[in-house]
Amino acid sequence: MKTFELLLVTMRPDRWWRHLVIFLPLLFTGDLLNLVYVIKLTVAFVVFSLLSGSISIIDDIIDKEEDIKDPLKRTLPVASGQLGIERAEFGTAVILAGAFTAAFLLGPVFGLAATGYFFVSLSYFLLLKNHFVLDALAVSAEISLCLIAGTVAISKPVSSWLLVFVMLVSVLLVFCERKRAFLLDAQKAPSSPLSSGPYASLLDSLISFSVPLVLSVYILYALIGPDGIRYNLVYTIPFAVYFIYRIFYLTYDLGSPRPLEKQVSTDIAVFIDIALWILAVSALMRFS
Repeated sequence: MKTFELLLVTMRPDRWWRHLVIFLPLLFTGDLLNLVYVIKLTVAFVVFSLLSGSISIIDDIIDKEEDIKDPLKRTLPVASGQLGIERAEFGTAVILAGAFTAAFLLGPVFGLAATGYFFVSLSYFLLLKNHFVLDALAVSAEISLCLIAGTVAISKPVSSWLLVFVMLVSVLLVFCERKRAFLLDAQKAPSSPLSSGPYASLLDSLISFSVPLVLSVYILYALIGPDGIRYNLVYTIPFAVYFIYRIFYLTYDLGSPRPLEKQVSTDIAVFIDIALWILAVSALMRFS
């Protein structure tokens, strides 16, 4: 494989779907076909995807020795030696230079949001990914910065209620990801202490607390938030409820050993639900 292809594989493009939240402000402009907005948000999406990809390369470089011992990760370009450290470092430098240049061309505030995203992501991979709760808060901060960057890119702010909802959904997804990992481990080794210990009980409690909190925030957003009152978004509540329940179902569906993130990103029901929510919001904004 060529260096470009190896870098692309190492950048984990299958994770970039989470940056689609950057397009959310476009929905609330009432002008989905505004070419200027679409171009700006597309550039913003590419910037955040490149920053995320560069973090993945850095993580693989740092964890190379550990990845070599892992039966799954040992085939990755850096761990397998297909992509040398020097080429990986040079590629990362070029990617970061291009991403930050494009970010600050979109505006200084957008550039600062992108910089904040980069350092939060770097902190997650280097320090926080194995720290319970802190990992969820870091992921929540990443997704929130994506949404904020989208509002800055086209100068169209979204409701603070919606921002809080996105933050809480991100936290819930991390908790559910951990829960699914425990369930898959227990399936392989029923005697695993993680599947029934205090850590698992705490995780169950946090999930049980997070679900009603997430739904309450969206319901309040739809009922008393400025957007909710103005556009009758109460009719979109069923889509939010279904989305959360579907996440729950995918968490406990052990028919596939894939992580929850891949389950969600490839689930047809989730895709249809989000598409219907977008259509409903667009219709309500147009005819309310």
